[in-house]
Amino acid sequence: MFGAEMGVNEYGVSIGNEAVFTRMKREETGLLGMDMLRIALERSNNAKSALSTITGLLDEYGQGGTNSYFRNYFYDNSFLISDSRSAWVLETAGRFWVAKEVHDYYSISNVLTIHNDYDLSSPNLEAKAVAGGRWSGPSQRLDFAKAFQDRLYTRLGKGSKRLDSTRCAISESSGKFDLADAKSLLRRHEKVQEGLRKGNTGDVCMHAGGLFSPTQTASSMIAAFQDGIPVVYATGSSLPCSSVFKPHVVGGEEFVAYTSAGADFDPSSFWWAIERLHRTMTNYTAESKDVRFEPESEFAESFCDLVKKKPYPSAIVEFSKSCYVKELTQVGSVSVPSLHLNRYWKNMNRKAHLE
Repeated sequence: MFGAEMGVNEYGVSIGNEAVFTRMKREETGLLGMDMLRIALERSNNAKSALSTITGLLDEYGQGGTNSYFRNYFYDNSFLISDSRSAWVLETAGRFWVAKEVHDYYSISNVLTIHNDYDLSSPNLEAKAVAGGRWSGPSQRLDFAKAFQDRLYTRLGKGSKRLDSTRCAISESSGKFDLADAKSLLRRHEKVQEGLRKGNTGDVCMHAGGLFSPTQTASSMIAAFQDGIPVVYATGSSLPCSSVFKPHVVGGEEFVAYTSAGADFDPSSFWWAIERLHRTMTNYTAESKDVRFEPESEFAESFCDLVKKKPYPSAIVEFSKSCYVKELTQVGSVSVPSLHLNRYWKNMNRKAHLE
């Protein structure tokens, strides 16, 4: 894949992408949401510019092509776009789109969230929606979610449930939502006391393998600003409940801690090395906190001290690299019960040539 589902550039522009299911007919050719996200990060120095880049691409090329590696799987996209001063949410249905500026907090999931409260929209949106029979108009402003959302797929994906979960968590922080809160939110399970095998698509940290969880979290990232500097805390691995968020400075010296993860198991890839543990944990029955690793808070504190030094010491890159090494060392000492893998993971491991 050329694109990415989340990312940050050297200006601190951060974008996250979510699948949304609409009633629009899929075009045979066009751009994936991940393509548009990556191009926007390449070309934009603020959130509004990134928004304009994506909507311009959408107007010109539309959305098309399958979004899955293993099968034909089609969806439209929503985006959460931010920089140090502003944030926007952009939701799409085919070539139609609406955008809303964020003034307090926002979260997105696999569901359209913008109704008639948008600030910007695609050209002649309401007229085209009326002409296409998607809105009775023009007596009242178009309700974008109501006009375009596919109710069946949206309900099956439980996007509304995850949306409620994340928004409630942010709201309950009383305006003091911080890095620790963000990590905790991304690790949230609805019924962790019943074991991870009871997970479903309503979990923020989603574990695959069960009847109601056909897929799982692939990776997690937190974009933040420390002393005005764009910083990323990323797992680089799949399940955040058993991964360490490792810090990186954006826009400084680039580094690759380990090779990227391809379709096949590769021991030189950090993602695949950690994935051995995660796939064993599919049937783990203890609370997730029992398998988290200890050095995370130490990483964050040491990193903050390094960021405060101007210019950045060369040690800051080496420190980020060392976090990956230390996590691998920790993983090697974690004992997880050897349990029978279910059919789903047997099949996935076979495809990846992972014994």
